[in-house]
Amino acid sequence: MITEKIQYLFPKLSEDSYGPTSVFQIGKQMSIPIYFQAGFFNIKVDCNYTLETQIFNERNEPLVKTKRSLFISTQTAVNEMKVSNEIVKSSKFVFSVNSIIESTLILKSNLNEAYNYCVIIKLSLNNQVLDTSKTYFSVSPKIGD
Repeated sequence: MITEKIQYLFPKLSEDSYGPTSVFQIGKQMSIPIYFQAGFFNIKVDCNYTLETQIFNERNEPLVKTKRSLFISTQTAVNEMKVSNEIVKSSKFVFSVNSIIESTLILKSNLNEAYNYCVIIKLSLNNQVLDTSKTYFSVSPKIGD
């Protein structure tokens, strides 16, 4: 049987944008919110998962680390899927979750050129890592700044 998985992960310009992006233009700012869209497959109801997100620079130095929980109650699954409690509590019930994750990247100095970053996300349950995924993005100064 397939365990819980990270189905996809990509950076986005904002919480409301639909498509992925690979470059964030920061201008003169020293910090920028970075949004990631993540999909999770085979999530079990009434389990308290942990999502750990970490951003690394080109030298593989950790810059930002956040943790948050992912919890889907039986009632939420029943309401979203329009099915009965019995189906949701069945061991064969598969639930996919789409989630927005926000981190703030804080720079040590103004950018003169683009820099690449890697984000790694870990899905855990009871302190056991179930799956890991990573993606890449760039941060650059705005053209003309």
